[in-house]
Amino acid sequence: MPKQLRPLSAFLGGSLLALIAVASVAAYAGQVAGVVQLNGPTGTVDCDENLNVTATILETGTGDPIEGQPVTFSFVSGNVAGDVIVDPSVTTDVNGEATTQLDLALVGARVVTIQAMADDVAGTLTITCSAAGLPRTATLPETSMVGMVAAAIAVLLGSGLILRRFATERR
Repeated sequence: MPKQLRPLSAFLGGSLLALIAVASVAAYAGQVAGVVQLNGPTGTVDCDENLNVTATILETGTGDPIEGQPVTFSFVSGNVAGDVIVDPSVTTDVNGEATTQLDLALVGARVVTIQAMADDVAGTLTITCSAAGLPRTATLPETSMVGMVAAAIAVLLGSGLILRRFATERR
């Protein structure tokens, strides 16, 4: 390559590189999550309910919903063994929404905080659950009427045999 064309080729190569850099930055502008709104049940819910939680992801500058944005759901506090986020990684739909299901174990009343994260932006939701309707914890089998009648007859027969024996011994 002649010496006279070297500065021109360096200038053209540098200009091309700058155009590529500007184009890639411009293509990404407005696609950064600026707001993560987390919506779910309000008030107090039963701990054993299946709960839907939805994160809405909005663009930084325009506030428009972002489609195709990966969202990660996680527990922040209040969770116990048995609590499950059914699908912790979800991608937003055309409305910028990512929905997952939350299954809370039935271990007692508590406050659970979950988080949705998109890019480096997070939103949180606090859910209060009650232990109403705790499951039966008795280890005894359920009684039936037939079983109770059979037990009563057995007690009466046994009592009659014992009384008869005492009566024969007194003679």
